[in-house]
Amino acid sequence: MKNAWPILFILAFIACDNPQPQETSGEKIFRTTDPSRLYFRNIRSTHYYHERQESGNMDIYRLRRYSKVKKRPVLRPVIVNNWMQDEAYVLVEDNGFEQIATPYAISVEKDTSLAPVVLTNPGKQGQYDFAASVFKWLREGHDLQIRLKDGGSASLFSNYEDKNNFIMVMNDYYRLTDSYR
Repeated sequence: MKNAWPILFILAFIACDNPQPQETSGEKIFRTTDPSRLYFRNIRSTHYYHERQESGNMDIYRLRRYSKVKKRPVLRPVIVNNWMQDEAYVLVEDNGFEQIATPYAISVEKDTSLAPVVLTNPGKQGQYDFAASVFKWLREGHDLQIRLKDGGSASLFSNYEDKNNFIMVMNDYYRLTDSYR
């Protein structure tokens, strides 16, 4: 029995090694792990309004810091944690500015070499691709424009705080899915 303790200690040490993402039916970019969900729920979720979907298996997080102003166009990423499937998604919604055309079309101001990004696929992959493109452009320091219903365009994220909020939510999403950018 004395010799069994070192073996049990070694087995416990091996079992407590770094957890791997669990296999799910979804893409790797949507997977979450227990540590990433715990970090988000215990540390980052205090910055968000939390809403549980009626079915009970998805939690929706909207950043508290977004302003309620509807006088300028703003896009907001929303984090959806599908904890039953060990997945998280990012959805993009607008702030209620009436002139925003759908589907959303974003272009870079003063740079015609970059093709506009259009949210044509409202599914989880399309939403992710759209949000990731906007995030990349914001991180690169580009000024963005959004297409309006009348065919014109308006400056998107004209307020520094709106840009910062978009970047913060996307960073939290990447942390939740263990895909640091």
